[in-house]
Amino acid sequence: MKKKIIILICVIAFVIVSCVSVIISANVTGVLNPIASVYSILKVNLDKDETYVVAQKKPWKIMIAKPYMDGKSANELLDEYMKNDGYEEYDRMGSVITYKNEKGNERRIHFSVNKYFSLWEWI
Repeated sequence: MKKKIIILICVIAFVIVSCVSVIISANVTGVLNPIASVYSILKVNLDKDETYVVAQKKPWKIMIAKPYMDGKSANELLDEYMKNDGYEEYDRMGSVITYKNEKGNERRIHFSVNKYFSLWEWI
């Protein structure tokens, strides 16, 4: 009987911790998978060669990047990334940056940065 109660308490605690970590991850990074969020943030902050990491591909792309690198701000890193993808900055309204390519295709990115990482969210 004691084993069943202990197992039940452990299962309930695991479910609660899992739900709370998903909520925190979704609130901070927009990524529902807390393991992917933590992995991406740690990889960007601890690996000197890693400029950005794709934290989520579907249903929308979310990337976590360094807040600055080699004298470049996070915004310049995003511009460089989009330029390598064939897009140029077209418009900016608040934290949403619109990029266009030669064919007229648009990409809108919600851009935010703090002391530890920069968040690029395709919308």
